[in-house]
Amino acid sequence: MTGRDPSRADTPFILIIEDNEDVREGIADLLQGEGMRTARASDGQQALELARTEGRPAAIVLDLKMPVMNGWEFLEAAQATPELQSVPVVVITGTPDESLARKLPVTMLRKPFRLNALVEAVRAAAGLKRGAG
Repeated sequence: MTGRDPSRADTPFILIIEDNEDVREGIADLLQGEGMRTARASDGQQALELARTEGRPAAIVLDLKMPVMNGWEFLEAAQATPELQSVPVVVITGTPDESLARKLPVTMLRKPFRLNALVEAVRAAAGLKRGAG
């Protein structure tokens, strides 16, 4: 588990939950380059622990297929976690389930995704204007 990046407290805080380390770190680097702070977890359980210690993120980037606690289980647990209940989620997955987008306020991106599409989805989810970070 990697904690929050050291940076200014007034920048948007994005929680990234992805079991593939290269993908997770690549997303973190991309979003940090856009002026966002990140916290990173390799599964849903680690993400819940980070939410308890680091506070409410502006948005969550979530993979669905992960060990320990997968994305589905994380979404269920997030609904019972005050810090996460109303946090917008951008789901990244190789096997999108359109019914998920109809049931929950999530944005779905299919892997492989375009990097600019991810940045725009996270900005929209976090309520950020283009170029603001």
